[in-house]
Amino acid sequence: MSQTDHQIMFPAIAQSIQNFTSRAISAQTEISEKLIEINRHWLDHFAEESHELQEVIRKVSGAVPADERMSTIQSWLKGVAERGAKESKYAFEAATALRDIELKHMTSGVQIHLPSA
Repeated sequence: MSQTDHQIMFPAIAQSIQNFTSRAISAQTEISEKLIEINRHWLDHFAEESHELQEVIRKVSGAVPADERMSTIQSWLKGVAERGAKESKYAFEAATALRDIELKHMTSGVQIHLPSA
């Protein structure tokens, strides 16, 4: 390989590496932001569920008739099932969003453009 070939090829490779690094940083930033959003959602969800359970325990632990306890627990279980369905949908949507971010950045591809000699 001649000196001229090196002068043409090395800057093109360096530019491709710089472009790849820039895209990788952009992808990681976007993924990190989405993961922060998802984690906040789950933390909020767990806090809400914990509060809800504490309320149920408070309601059924006193001198409450058995039929009221059963009604409270059944109502809570129904709510758990409904919220579980919503959270399953959210989990799927979150996974899809992360996949889309990754695919968007993967499909941008790495291309080395060498100037013609």
